[in-house]
Amino acid sequence: MPQKKRSPSQPQEATGQHQRSMLLMATAVVVVLVAIAARNQFDDEKDIFVPADFTAVEEHVLTSPNFIQKHEIEHVLRLISENGGWEASRTGNGDWLVPKNQKKLASKFNQDPIIRDIELRVANYTGIQPHPHEDMLNVARILPRKEGGKIRGGYYFPHGLHHETDTRPHRSKTIIMYLKQPTSGGRTAFPLLGKRTRGAEDLEQDLQSQFSYHENHYSRHVSFDPTLDHPYNTHFEKTCRGQSAVSIEPKAGTAVMFHSSFGLNPKGDEYLYNLPAWHCGCNVLEGEKIIMTKFKEVPMNKRPRRSANMNDGQYIPWVDDVHE
Repeated sequence: MPQKKRSPSQPQEATGQHQRSMLLMATAVVVVLVAIAARNQFDDEKDIFVPADFTAVEEHVLTSPNFIQKHEIEHVLRLISENGGWEASRTGNGDWLVPKNQKKLASKFNQDPIIRDIELRVANYTGIQPHPHEDMLNVARILPRKEGGKIRGGYYFPHGLHHETDTRPHRSKTIIMYLKQPTSGGRTAFPLLGKRTRGAEDLEQDLQSQFSYHENHYSRHVSFDPTLDHPYNTHFEKTCRGQSAVSIEPKAGTAVMFHSSFGLNPKGDEYLYNLPAWHCGCNVLEGEKIIMTKFKEVPMNKRPRRSANMNDGQYIPWVDDVHE
């Protein structure tokens, strides 16, 4: 478990809570305005699919129940099948699969009109237009773990817990699209939001102690042994069961959108990160879950001034070691 730090003073907590509330209020307004603009653009072009607007689940987490259509899902899966199918990720323990021949598939995605429509839809709702310094659409297929329901009935975090900016500090917003829903399990969990299970009151403080910056390569990922009897694991179990915090049940066609940062600080040398946005994918109990994720990154001309020293030009089209 992350090592505890002494709690900050009450005035500092109140100030932080006030600043966070102000940021979230401003963000909610921006999201609404972006959604309205997107709806207007789609309405002007009658041949373009109009998804349901995003609605807030809790603070910065929003969902749209039919963001991606059935024929679009089938098209994406067909492209992957024709390109060689799936293979185990290097870091997924055999239950996390990624498309084979990813560079070749990325080239096909770049030229595909249906993929382009999805990219533009994501851009309109996030307010960040496509640019060359962001990842391609990321597709993953998640299977049940071999140990199945032996650990906490199967309700735990198999891939740990992370902030979306883990080693990728320029990520600002994320949209996760569910292409296939499992028979059971597989929720997307945000354990710092909503109701906290008794005994997990210090979870946020402990996670923030693991939130590193450039001196430690922006490492923002932690792992928990689900077999241990600890209040945090109890909280995670209840979150995966839908009984605590915030967790989204994966349903085909639905999309989840959330913020990782809210622009730059007054000095312009670092992002204002959405610290409670730590999240993960719960274990798939039965069936399989297929997700397609778009990590929207801040365009180059809006990044912190010192970002020239952060290897900005070194991007890969697929990221197979970030688990949702």
